[in-house]
Amino acid sequence: MGKSLIDFLLSIVVGVLLYVFLTSVVFARPTVIGDNYRPSKEDKMATAMMNPVVQVNTSRSYGSGTIVRVRKEYDGVFSYVMTNFHVISANVVKVKRDKYVINRLMPVFVTINTHARGVVTVTKLKAVIVSYSKEMDLALLRIRYSKIPAVEMVDPKTLRVFETAYVVGYPLGVPTQYPTVGQITTLKFKVGKRMYLAYNVPMIFGNSGGALFVRRGDKYLMAGVPSIMRILRSGYTKIPVTHMGMAISITEVKMFLRTSGV
Repeated sequence: MGKSLIDFLLSIVVGVLLYVFLTSVVFARPTVIGDNYRPSKEDKMATAMMNPVVQVNTSRSYGSGTIVRVRKEYDGVFSYVMTNFHVISANVVKVKRDKYVINRLMPVFVTINTHARGVVTVTKLKAVIVSYSKEMDLALLRIRYSKIPAVEMVDPKTLRVFETAYVVGYPLGVPTQYPTVGQITTLKFKVGKRMYLAYNVPMIFGNSGGALFVRRGDKYLMAGVPSIMRILRSGYTKIPVTHMGMAISITEVKMFLRTSGV
């Protein structure tokens, strides 16, 4: 009888310990982040890097974009989003040889994910195509939005081979920014007639039009626009080389902004 009582008490103790473990570890409720949340310096830097990177969607394609300018104009405050031409190319129609027009009937949408105090706010807006360059693979969109400051751009003369680089975008159309890290491998990589900034940061379809960042002091500065991912072809199969990306240099980005009048 005494042994049975001891076994019974031991089973209760084991059950209590198991219950405590399951409720505190396995089935623990997630910590609610609110007014008590105190972001670290690194958190603030990462937030400032990711917030300006937006998702760009058309009826036929998706990709990423980056807020590069915020301007007050006569009819309101607008943000200008840089992306790749190939992301919105379905909305540009060829009418004659070397002549294209924008199809205004096909909408372009920009989705903004704002991170603040551990909470993500999602805003979806209709965008207007302001300018584009098929040769440079760049396009500029405009949205009526002013809550996020534009990215700061790096001095291209300070870029170095093998320095750490970060790509922020929306790979495969994920619902929020997805950062990856690697290194700059070549400052001038020729593809066809154009020169690109090469890097080994992991990327996949959907990263196009996002932003390549490098760190300078307490800030992450934009160093280019991810544009090309190398593709290996084997028969009818296309295999993406995810660690061999090409970005349009920040020098060309600034040139495109000047020619666009922004």
